[in-house]
Amino acid sequence: SIAELDADLGVVRSKERESCVELQEALARMRSLVAESEEAASESHELRASLEEAEQAASAAESQRCLLREQLAASEEAFVRSSEQASGLSERLADSASAAAASA
Repeated sequence: SIAELDADLGVVRSKERESCVELQEALARMRSLVAESEEAASESHELRASLEEAEQAASAAESQRCLLREQLAASEEAFVRSSEQASGLSERLADSASAAAASA
């Protein structure tokens, strides 16, 4: 009968509306997940860039440390030479003083 068909049609339309709402909700959740994924990817990119900067800074610091070590070694060598020269001068002064005292 027409009344039964009309009732069946109403049920089908109601289920269709529910399905449509469920699909829209699922689509909204998917969009939210995509947005979160894009945000995570952006953060990951930023972290990767920060890591690269930190690695470059560490490399530069290591180079600076090596340079400072070389400068320290050169300074220590210069100090040893200066000490040796000062010791030689002290010996000569002592010899000169002894000679002057002996001749006086």
